[in-house]
Formats: sequence, C-alpha cells, structure tokens
Amino acid sequence: MADKDVMGEVTQVAEVDRRRVIRQLHELIEALERRVPRLGEAGELRIVHDAAALKRRAMERIAELRGGSARDRGTGPGAPGDASVVQHDAEQ
Repeated sequence: MADKDVMGEVTQVAEVDRRRVIRQLHELIEALERRVPRLGEAGELRIVHDAAALKRRAMERIAELRGGSARDRGTGPGAPGDASVVQHDAEQ
C-alpha cells in the first residue's frame, strides 16, 4: 500500500512540474513576441532568426508535454497555414 501512495505522490509532483514548465515556456514565447526588432543594428537579423527558432522549439516542447505535437494537432509551427515557417525558410 505504501508503494501505491509513493507512486501517487510522484505522479502528482510530475504533473505539477509539467504544468510549471508549460507555463514558463508560454512566458518565454510571450517575451519573444513582445520584443521589437531594432532594424539596422548589427546582428539584428541573426537575433530575429534565433528568436523565431527558440519560439518554434518552445511551442514544440509545449506540444510534447501536452501529449502530442503541434503539427499533429494542426496548430503551431509547421502546421498548414503557418506562414512564419515559410517566411523564415525563405529568408535563409
């Protein structure tokens, strides 16, 4: 019986951690979306591309933590109609 209680507690802790990570990833995405590019400054294009890649990875990780991929659900980066991936690929 004690093993069952411990496993229940472990499962609860894992769920809390999963929700915390998802919340933090959403905060990261919001911060990246608030950033205003400083056109004309050295290295800005690289920063914009790196930020887009980081946002895409954060969205993919959120989808994984929720039990699937954003692409599988038809939302997020790479899904049909997602212009950000097309635009990003065209700029490279």
